[in-house]
Amino acid sequence: MRDTTTDGKIMAVRISQRLI
Repeated sequence: MRDTTTDGKIMAVRISQRLI
């Protein structure tokens, strides 16, 4: 479980794209 930063970044990008 060392892929937390990447997961968070992907999640943020996904949320941002959905908002647009």
